[in-house]
Amino acid sequence: MKALFLYNPESGRGNFEKYFPKIKNELASSFEEMLFLTLENKEKAKDVYQNIVPKYDTLIIIGGDGTLHFAINELMKLEKKPILGYIHSGTLGDGGKIFGVNRHLKRSIEILKKQKTRQIDIGKANDSYFLYCLCNGCYSSLAYTVKSKKKRHLYQFSYYFSSLKEMFHKVSYCYEIEENGICTSKTSPFILFLNGKYMGGFQLNKEGRDNDGVMEGYFPKPSFLNGILRFLPKKREAPVLIKEATIIPSNSSPWCLDGEKGEAGKIKISVITGAISIFCR
Repeated sequence: MKALFLYNPESGRGNFEKYFPKIKNELASSFEEMLFLTLENKEKAKDVYQNIVPKYDTLIIIGGDGTLHFAINELMKLEKKPILGYIHSGTLGDGGKIFGVNRHLKRSIEILKKQKTRQIDIGKANDSYFLYCLCNGCYSSLAYTVKSKKKRHLYQFSYYFSSLKEMFHKVSYCYEIEENGICTSKTSPFILFLNGKYMGGFQLNKEGRDNDGVMEGYFPKPSFLNGILRFLPKKREAPVLIKEATIIPSNSSPWCLDGEKGEAGKIKISVITGAISIFCR
């Protein structure tokens, strides 16, 4: 197998190039060819995905959730998609949990050596794609507004500290939802769709799977701390299983996809079953 490694030097920990010799040495017997490229900007990255990625049958992303989100969106444009692997060098690593990786390089190398694969679903929101999470409303902007320097030093705690001011500023929004021709209305501080189990470093969706053809939707009722307590084990409400729906929020806040800032307003969401093959634990 020919493997292309794409590295984002701006992701959480930075200075990850020092591990490249170790990665090459450890995986020398697993891949017949390995090429490492550093992506300094999105323009170069898009050119690489269009002209170089199709020449490889394996793509290994080295970065954080944002790098992984970008990769998913570029891969979905390709007719023939390589098997996707992941080495985490970011902050939270919610997306990495789908691959079974953590902050330790050893785990990622072990997974890539075994070359065990499985198909996973990908979420679509209008013309964009997401791997594990789509949300709107309270808390949804934290992932893309917390400064990189703070994330690099405080890791996931940078998000937790920033969420405190959102907890005590009471808000509530109306979400119009159309599914299978039926229209309903939900009032909630925020709306959340998960493809898998994790978000914000926590297992919020215990029964969730990333290959079942549906995503779990959560609409916490307005309450103290803007609905966050609704995710405590004894108070957690059962999610709504959704395959395709159209949602119109009453707010003008941008949607958040895998921690990245998206568009605002009306959105059509759907699940693309078995869209990508990944290396997993």
